[in-house]
Amino acid sequence: GARENTQQFQNPATPADGVTLAVNTLRGQQYQGLNLQQIGAKWSNGDPNWAQNVSRATGIGLTDVPNLNDPATLTKLVHGIGVAEGKNLAPFTPDVINQGVQSALAGKSVNFASTAPARGTGSEGSSFTPDQIFTRNQPYVRPGATNYVTQLSPQDEQSFQAWAQKNGVHADPPTDAKSDYDMRGFWKALQAGDPKATTAVDKNDGKIHFPDTWKTPYDLTFSSDSQFANANAPTWNDKDQLVTPDGKIVFDDRNRAPYMGAAQTPSYKPLATYYQENYATIVSNAQTVAEQKWPNDPDLQDRYVTGITKNLNATIKAQDESNKADYGAVQAYVYKNNITTAAQLQG
Repeated sequence: GARENTQQFQNPATPADGVTLAVNTLRGQQYQGLNLQQIGAKWSNGDPNWAQNVSRATGIGLTDVPNLNDPATLTKLVHGIGVAEGKNLAPFTPDVINQGVQSALAGKSVNFASTAPARGTGSEGSSFTPDQIFTRNQPYVRPGATNYVTQLSPQDEQSFQAWAQKNGVHADPPTDAKSDYDMRGFWKALQAGDPKATTAVDKNDGKIHFPDTWKTPYDLTFSSDSQFANANAPTWNDKDQLVTPDGKIVFDDRNRAPYMGAAQTPSYKPLATYYQENYATIVSNAQTVAEQKWPNDPDLQDRYVTGITKNLNATIKAQDESNKADYGAVQAYVYKNNITTAAQLQG
């Protein structure tokens, strides 16, 4: 599957801005006219649980085509996506979600807290320079591929910049020959309706990623899916590892470890340690989910939260050092692997 580092995205300044950004993405051309299951396949990079979890949280059927111009439907979807992906829902009150939805429908710009990180410090945690990355990837570059940045007309460049600002996408200047992603090429394909020009949430970090097609040899996860790659470029296996034809792992997406001659040690904490440090927050999130799923049944709410708490306590007691996960993955784990139906609560 395609992977892409997330340094192309900027951080929304407030939770409401985050909602606006999510709604802008939902209302993009790639999701128009799709039913919930089809939206889920694109949004979650093929995770079959995503659409089911959103459906449970919103009441929208898997084969229903959501009206992406209806504020009430968008409000449900934003909340449902947060629940399905195990996000911390505390900052996303009904007023905040409503504000973000209304801003998106009004065409207001998203405010961002910061610019994109410096090159080489993307979500993979890499500190390698563009030249170091290119040197590693050079044997995998397609013959004749030398220009990795699509040049746009002045009018198209203006449209591209407006799109990037609206969607919180960072784009290197068109004069940057060492850009790690041809974002203008992606945008141009998106405008043309190219089915490859779609974004998805990487299940390993919970963030929106771009497809490999427009990665350049300056990208740490340059793969055979890139239009600039030759037949010997590394490919993704079913363990989300980027592997060369001779079996060498050059990147491990699940462990977020790049290999540049020597593996880097991921900094993630054991799951039990994470649970201990975030116990109150996780239980609070579970209570919020329970109240939203069963607003008129306090007893069912209590049994749901009890089930979550038992799981936390068992994991902490076992001190399972073999399970490592980052914040997003743990939140998703808590939601997807715990009690979700009344039948399960009977135990």
